[in-house]
Amino acid sequence: MPNSDRLIARLVDEAAIRDATARFADAGTFGDYDAFRDLWAEDGVWAIGKPFEARAEGPDDIVAMFKKLKEPKEFFVQFAFQGPIVIDGDIARARTLVHEEGRGPGDTGFRCHSVTNDLLRRTGDRWLFVRRDFQYIWLDTANFAGDVFEVSPAV
Repeated sequence: MPNSDRLIARLVDEAAIRDATARFADAGTFGDYDAFRDLWAEDGVWAIGKPFEARAEGPDDIVAMFKKLKEPKEFFVQFAFQGPIVIDGDIARARTLVHEEGRGPGDTGFRCHSVTNDLLRRTGDRWLFVRRDFQYIWLDTANFAGDVFEVSPAV
């Protein structure tokens, strides 16, 4: 394949991986469980590190863990900033820097900065998460004020 074709193919793959990362944050923020499930390979593993260690394997278990984390929240938002992507054929490794804020149940809340180390696999023209390891860098569990407004996603 000529160099320009390889470059274009790489850019298309990187865009699809960035899209998967953005869709993860969007599904998490809006609680779109079907869209969240569609991001995972059948052998997918989602692991969250200390201090809130959790692990799920397979899309159904992963969505169940997501629901358990999401449903008690009055609100939750995730901002994802794509880091480096290394592609080797149909496998990619990527890192994402993440900022999250959430409140609930009750007056509990949290803000965090974290990093994900991701393993993705190309499936057709999409990239699916095979493994997503979430590690906290900084965590603040102090209560915070503010009003919550219901927002509907529009795409």
